[in-house]
Amino acid sequence: MHQSLNYNIIGKGPPILLIHGIPSTASLWGPLISLLSDKFTFVSINLPGFGGSPKLNINPQNSLQDIANLSVKIMIENGFEKFHLIGHSFGGAVATTLSYVYPENIVSLILSCPFTPNTQVPFNFGMSNTFFKISNSIWNKLNNYSRNKLTELGVKRAYGLGYLKERADVISQEICDEFLLENIYSLLSNFNKNLLEQAYNSLSEKNFKITIIGADNDKVIPYKNFIEIQKKLLNSNAITIKNCGHTPMWQYSELFAQIINSHINDI
Repeated sequence: MHQSLNYNIIGKGPPILLIHGIPSTASLWGPLISLLSDKFTFVSINLPGFGGSPKLNINPQNSLQDIANLSVKIMIENGFEKFHLIGHSFGGAVATTLSYVYPENIVSLILSCPFTPNTQVPFNFGMSNTFFKISNSIWNKLNNYSRNKLTELGVKRAYGLGYLKERADVISQEICDEFLLENIYSLLSNFNKNLLEQAYNSLSEKNFKITIIGADNDKVIPYKNFIEIQKKLLNSNAITIKNCGHTPMWQYSELFAQIINSHINDI
């Protein structure tokens, strides 16, 4: 079966692949793209089950590598053999895996509030199969209004200080459907932690430039995870954004764009 991801290409200049977290969509990157699309070509994918991308028929144990495979395929098909890579939250796990499997395609890597092998899955989305079936059954019985309100509350809680209603509403509308819990569960329940551990360990040996961005008031990916990765990746440029929640590209959009621009221009 042919499998693909929905994606957008905007801008001009050196290519950058953007990978969002979950539950979210490529709309997460709106502020960054609007600030830097005159300097870079942004390819923003939507992870399986989100933003118009189909839920993929994949083994959860292979999800990280399968998404990496599809992402690189998209880049190569559009003429981008080498590219910069930015991953946020769970997208950071995908980006790290991609850089491990396809190092020859990576010019540089930026990880924003990245999901790590030791990250505790937020809000019990790594739930047992039985608990998931019960939760999903209840979710499917709710009307659209109730699902929308619960989604809005979940997004608000997750983004914390980084919550901006007008942007969060867009993402809530894009992700809220009867398959939301199923889509989250399929990616977070049984991903290959050993592969992700190997991928993170390999970063200390990479020749491409690495920047990691942490938010000290992140309620989704605890700041201690950032400290853990910072200690492991002594070859990286580690930046902490103070008084920041889970979406630094929203809360401090100009600062975030400056970090990206400087990272690439200094290569």
